Amino acid sequence: MPDQSYAPLTFFQRHRMVEAALDPKTCARFHARYTYNWAVRITPGLSPRKAQRAFRNLTQRHDSLRLRIVEDSGDWVAEILDEHPQGLTVEDHGPLSRDEQEALVARKCATPKTALDPVLFEMELLRFGDQGDILLGRAQHAIYDAYSVSIVLAEAISFLLDIPVTGHAASHREFIAYRARHTKQRDAEKTAYWDAAIQPPPPPLRIGRMAKGLPPLDRTNLGPCHRIEAALSIAASDHVKARTKATGLSANAQILTAFGDSVCAMGNGDETIWRGIMGRQEAALSSFVGPAMQGFYIKYKAGAGARVLSDMIARGADMLPAAAVAPGAPNAPVDLPYMINMPKPTGPLDKSPMAHLLTLGDMDGHTLGPLRFERVPTGEPLQIDYEMDVNVSATPTAPNVELVADEASWTVDELRQLADRINASILAGHP
Repeated sequence: MPDQSYAPLTFFQRHRMVEAALDPKTCARFHARYTYNWAVRITPGLSPRKAQRAFRNLTQRHDSLRLRIVEDSGDWVAEILDEHPQGLTVEDHGPLSRDEQEALVARKCATPKTALDPVLFEMELLRFGDQGDILLGRAQHAIYDAYSVSIVLAEAISFLLDIPVTGHAASHREFIAYRARHTKQRDAEKTAYWDAAIQPPPPPLRIGRMAKGLPPLDRTNLGPCHRIEAALSIAASDHVKARTKATGLSANAQILTAFGDSVCAMGNGDETIWRGIMGRQEAALSSFVGPAMQGFYIKYKAGAGARVLSDMIARGADMLPAAAVAPGAPNAPVDLPYMINMPKPTGPLDKSPMAHLLTLGDMDGHTLGPLRFERVPTGEPLQIDYEMDVNVSATPTAPNVELVADEASWTVDELRQLADRINASILAGHP
């Protein structure tokens, strides 16, 4: 009889995370890219006993937080432990300045995790006397994604405040079964759609690494990054808001249309393709903690316009999950330079103020009941494994886009030129 504590791994866990952990050529930047760190200052401080109880409730609710990857009879499997192997760590540091507290957090986040670490999720309560506490969470991407950060944060704080956490949280096995079942549904229709949508891939644009004669980025050669945190001008952001109100076109579609037109113009091409990450669409997974974000592809023709792109995004979302665009699919494009992140909270996170602490980069904090929560920087440098990450913030009040580019692929001047082109394209009001 098979060991019931063992469960299969997803393709992503096995072929992306485990293979990277086993490969001695994988650079530290890759592991840092896939280690999620978050920290929240809580004032006044917490009772360690209450924090321990909240941690136990959280890890019992989500078995992915008790998962580790082990080898069994020559195969890599997920072992689901009955209890978290480490528990909440509590450290009393006494009074420290805010700079000293943040330096301590940065030191703790400096060492990345790999998929084969014995503890893939950990949480620490760092105590600073009358100055309050910092709750620090760290997890490896094999059991976590950006959406999971917000779930864990929101639920941890709910447990601390004795606020009921309701709704079913899918287990690791349930997630695998759910995705397998839904991937098979309409399989022929989805395969035909994606074959038509992304084949043949357009030739690479003559910008970035292609123009500089550099090999594609992979897990062995990642480098430092440049960043433009708020690439949209106030005028462009206001224009996006006004156009959304007048036409119903989403900020996502408008910003990505301007991005597509801009890189095509800079690269002397008429078509480009990028990989996108879309927020979870399935209500059944709205409380699941694990790597469940879905990737897909957009092949964009310059000048197509926001309406066309909006329809492509909506149609692509309807064609997920799909084997044709799953990691390792035989016809999926490779060596793509751009990763587009379009997060959209679903389910309980839609109304959770705690999600904003991380998803919107809110440093000012929130007060709930007797406690105040404030995001703390974790200090690690930016890490990406595409030439450029395009992070769209489609909030109704302040739509914007962050551009993060590999330093060897894009100079600061090139990145600023791209931002200028995006702004000009938006203000020109292209269809």
